[in-house]
Amino acid sequence: MSPQVKQTRLQELHSRLASARAEFDRLRLEYADKAIQLTAQIAAIEAEAQDLLNSVRVSSIGTVTTRKSRPRQAPQRAEPRRSGRPATSAFAKAVGNVREWAEKRGLSPNTAKKWTVKGKNGARVPQIVAEELKRTHGVPISSWPNGTY
Repeated sequence: MSPQVKQTRLQELHSRLASARAEFDRLRLEYADKAIQLTAQIAAIEAEAQDLLNSVRVSSIGTVTTRKSRPRQAPQRAEPRRSGRPATSAFAKAVGNVREWAEKRGLSPNTAKKWTVKGKNGARVPQIVAEELKRTHGVPISSWPNGTY
């Protein structure tokens, strides 16, 4: 293959790659809200399945025995919440009201709030949500205390 043919082919491939990336970005933004809603649905289904797994035991002969489930207690807090305290996370500052933001997208407000909690009680943020918040509200991806997935 001559150098000129290689150069022409390379330019053609570069053009096709740029077009494909542009289409990918367009579709990713177009379907970001749907992906967020599906993420919330998946989390709810997984939680329900886990609850079922925790309440059902299979005996050695294949019969199913259910255990009594205990009602969940609210977590104990080290100190009471102070009303009127300003939001401390970049996410909460950017969206204003986390509960309203989450409900508009079909997410559980508690899930969205856990994204800002550090440690074992916190939750990782879906990558697509982190990218949308970076694009729309300027929330840096590095600001999530538990990272993204």
